[in-house]
Order: sequence, then C-alpha cells, then structure tokens
Amino acid sequence: MRVLHLVTRLNIGGITRHLAAFLPHLECEFLLAAGVCVDEPEESVPFDVIRLPHLVRPVHPVKDVLAFWEILSLLRRVRPDILHTHMAKAGWLGRIAAKVLGIPCVHTYHGNIFAGHFNRLTTVFLRALERATVPLLNGAVYVSPSCMEALIREVGSPRCVCVIVPAFDAGGLRNRKQAVGDFPQVGTQNQVVVGWLGRMVKVKRPELAVSAVAQVDGCRLVMAGDGEARPATEKLAAEIAREKVEFLGWVSQEKIWDFLKRVDLFLMTSVAEGFVLSLVNALHAGVPVVAVEAQGVVDVMGTDAGDGIKFCDAGIVCKEELLAEALRQAIERLDEMKSRVSAAWERVWRMVNPKAVAEAHLRFYQQVLGGRRDG
Repeated sequence: MRVLHLVTRLNIGGITRHLAAFLPHLECEFLLAAGVCVDEPEESVPFDVIRLPHLVRPVHPVKDVLAFWEILSLLRRVRPDILHTHMAKAGWLGRIAAKVLGIPCVHTYHGNIFAGHFNRLTTVFLRALERATVPLLNGAVYVSPSCMEALIREVGSPRCVCVIVPAFDAGGLRNRKQAVGDFPQVGTQNQVVVGWLGRMVKVKRPELAVSAVAQVDGCRLVMAGDGEARPATEKLAAEIAREKVEFLGWVSQEKIWDFLKRVDLFLMTSVAEGFVLSLVNALHAGVPVVAVEAQGVVDVMGTDAGDGIKFCDAGIVCKEELLAEALRQAIERLDEMKSRVSAAWERVWRMVNPKAVAEAHLRFYQQVLGGRRDG
C-alpha cells in the first residue's frame, strides 16, 4: 500500500509534529507533499518532503489554480492507493484532484476551523464549501471525539469515519532533557511561574491568559509563541499586568522541554482545539494544567468543567469567566496537583503513542479500501 500525505504547510505546531512522530511507524510506503509557509517559520521533519511551491494557506486565486495542477500532476506521477490530506486548503484541492483520477481520499480534521478562527462571513462560506466537498471523501479522521461530534453536526461526513488522536514523540523530548541549562531563567523564586505556549492567534485567546494573571497575586505569566495577536496581547499586558508578563517569542521543538521545566503551571485558553499537543507536552513534563473548557481540550483533560471549576488528574478545567479563580485555587493547591500529573500522563500516553497511532491509521486505510471495493 502506498499512501501520499498532503499538507498545506509544515508550520511550527501540532500537525507537523504529529506527522513527524507517526509516519516513520507506518507499516506501508508513505510519501509527504507540502506547500510553503508564507508568513511564519517552518518546522523540519525527519524525512524527505515533496514541495508544492504554489500551495499556500492564504487565498490566492492564481496560486490556488496552479497548486491544484501541481497536486493533480503529483497524483498522476506517484499513483498512491490513498491520498491522505491535512489542513483545509490541501484538503479541498486534494479531494477534488483525487476524485478526478479515481484515487480514494481521506482527510484528517485536526480541529474545527468553524469555531473562532475567522469572521462570520468567512466562516459561513468555508462551512458551505466543506459541506459541498465532504461527499468527495472516502474517509474522515477526527483527532478527538468532541471534534468529530461538532464537525459531523456542522458539515456532515463520509461513510467511513474514525477518531485517531495525534501522535506525540515522547522519546524525542526525553533525549533533550539534558539541555535545560541553556534556557533563560523565567520568573523568580517567590513567584509561581505560569506558562502559555502556542501560536498567538484569535482562536488561542492569549489575551485571556494575560487578563487572568493580572487578577491573581503571586504569579508571573511567561508566553512562548508568536503570531498576529501578539501586538494586542503585549499592549494589554502593558496596561493591566505590567511586570507580570514576559514574551519569549517562538520556542523551537528542541526547547519546549526546557521551557516547560521552568514553569509551575500551564495555562490553556483556546476557544476550540482538535486534540491539544501542547497539553500533552505539559503533562509529559510533569506540569499541571489550568484549562478553559473547550472542544478538544476536554478530551485531553479527561473531563469538562462541571458546574464551573473541576479538579482532575491533569489539573483544573473551568468555565471562561472563572479562569482567574481557577488559577488562584491552582496556586493554593499546587503541590497536590503536581502529585497527580503522572497518572494523567500515563492515561494520555496510551492514546498518543506513535506506534499505536500508526497502527490505527493502517487499519483505517484498509477499512477505506475494503469499503470502496464493496461499494
């Protein structure tokens, strides 16, 4: 079996790291084709990548047409048994090209782009486009049960569906544990250091983290990441949390472990996620989490927020309006929370083990091909 994976871009983040972690364990021939990052850094992967120079995330009519022909030409050349697409642009162009050539297409929904990513008009258009092209798919993979439930409700689904969470390279992080010494010190001995990690974009709500920390004494927020929302977040920090927030910019994959070993708590503020690998990183490093209840987040944390604030093995899940109070309670019970994190990590590791993720993909590919023959 030959599977061609097609991704819009290999930007710094969970999708790239998921592919880098599980593809080497896939017991079939695989190829990876990717577009280019336009306005953000790219992350390397440990295998060859077929480049599609006109495949970019922003809408660009001329480049989008050229990217479609690049994908069509690539499919004709490599003739995969399955095309497996990731991210929206690669998903739409890929499934159309695959349909033209009669190649089965599977798409992984790594999150819900209809929840907080774009303005209302854009969201309505993208939802209609997805609904119109879902019938071209032979299979769909969702990265969490809550993600699957929301997306099937919004746009429907093909006949073959499954949940496969992203893979996590714990071994890669373990091999970098000795490098902590060359990472800059954050916070002071008398402060609880609260970490935030991710792309600074609207859906991640970095400003919510700043607002919460501003209301809680005895803590300092260290934010690792960058993006279009950073200027506004820095402005807010200067206005309401002066001297309490530090911005580190992008932290490479090689430095994530170093960063997490410098923090006492990890804060998650997203509107919605697919399956949050930054939370997995935190739990692996032994850092308890304070998370706002959200799609995808509850699947990692193992619970919702209940009536408002709920403790669990991974930390605390809370309603958005109670984030500051949840952070205050976490600081008061920090030692107790840290003692439970290892159990949370063991629970999550059973899901994100790259070998198990690869085996689940192979079973699903066989199901898709079998269903196509039966149909």
